[in-house]
Amino acid sequence: MKRAVLLLATYLWLSGSLHAQDLLRLRIDFYVQDEPLSQALLILSQESKIPISFSENFLPSGKRVSFDFKKEPVKNILTQLLEDTKLDFKVLNESIILFPKIADTPKRYTISGYVEDSQTGERLIAATVLDLKSGKGTTTNDYGFFSLTLPE
Repeated sequence: MKRAVLLLATYLWLSGSLHAQDLLRLRIDFYVQDEPLSQALLILSQESKIPISFSENFLPSGKRVSFDFKKEPVKNILTQLLEDTKLDFKVLNESIILFPKIADTPKRYTISGYVEDSQTGERLIAATVLDLKSGKGTTTNDYGFFSLTLPE
């Protein structure tokens, strides 16, 4: 019994995932000439018969697009339409939702340690530690300790 329920749940999950992929694989003809991005998205929604939800607040103002696709998957068309924007898309409940991309925060590393005199081993107070590439720097504290966070 448990196995049957598990198999059914797996089947339903896979069929939902596959259906979402089917929407994006749908091949259509799509033509727009110097249209505002919002209008192009509405035309794509009409041509594909897939609801596309978005907020005009997230669209770049003044972006106009021109495309002529023949039998192209909806996924490829959307990818081209949203190129050079900060938007991404996903399929949810048989419609396509546009949303702002989450910016990748650049990796940062912290370097820390003590600055010591090479001959005496004495820790140096107020010594400057400088990264020449970024121009960022710091000075050691009363114990000769420094900490510097730099981009990757």
